[in-house]
This record gives sequence, C-alpha cells and structure tokens, in this order.
Amino acid sequence: MWRNLSEGYGLTESCGGCFTSLGNVYPMIGTVGAPLTTIEVRHESVPELGYDALSSVPRGEIFLGGKTLFSGYHK
Repeated sequence: MWRNLSEGYGLTESCGGCFTSLGNVYPMIGTVGAPLTTIEVRHESVPELGYDALSSVPRGEIFLGGKTLFSGYHK
C-alpha cells in the first residue's frame, strides 16, 4: 500500500503550514517546499546582521503575507 508523505513548515504566528513539500518528489528533498497558494513570501537581506539574501549562500529574513495569517498578536 502506497502512502504519500508530506512535510510542512510554518510557525504558530503563521497558523502552522505556509510551505509544503512531498516526500516522494526528489527535487523537494532538503527544502521546506513551495509556498501554499494563499501565502506571499519575500526573502530580505538584514545588513546589520551580515545577512545577504542575494549571496552565494543566501541568508536573511523570510516575510510572509496573506489572508490566512494572523494580522497581529492579541493585545
């Protein structure tokens, strides 16, 4: 019996899943997968921390947006 394995990435602030990958899809191995269709993603450099999103080894902050995310913390 075949079963599909999927892996998700997200935080409590983003309501859990924001990215998803399929375990049996070779190009997705070692990644968090593709963003869900309701999520907008931006990868930003953080110069004060030495993070460069465009370097050969990209580092930076991931910004998420979309209607399925929290709009802010309660109080």
